[in-house]
Amino acid sequence: MIQHVTRDDFHAAFKAIRPDNFSFWGRDALFAYYEQMEDDIGEPITLDVIAICCDFTQYDSIGKYNEAYGTDYADWDALEDSGDTLVIRWHHPSGASWSEEAIVHNH
Repeated sequence: MIQHVTRDDFHAAFKAIRPDNFSFWGRDALFAYYEQMEDDIGEPITLDVIAICCDFTQYDSIGKYNEAYGTDYADWDALEDSGDTLVIRWHHPSGASWSEEAIVHNH
């Protein structure tokens, strides 16, 4: 049995069991990522909040990522261009520029 999960359902699922793992905008970007993945593969994806929290981490800046991994990337683009890591970004709520934050697939 499959239930369609809306953006609001997605946010509520995280708030219920892992409210501090991702910001509102981070959850929104993850929701868009998983929706796109469903479209790309042509199959529904089961929402598993715990698995997503294990697979991804939100960082406030590339500097915080570099501290965590002992790396020295200049920016999120450089990390993504390295080919090792999926980086999920979103525009700042004002829409004018990219947020300094990003969600990174853990390795």
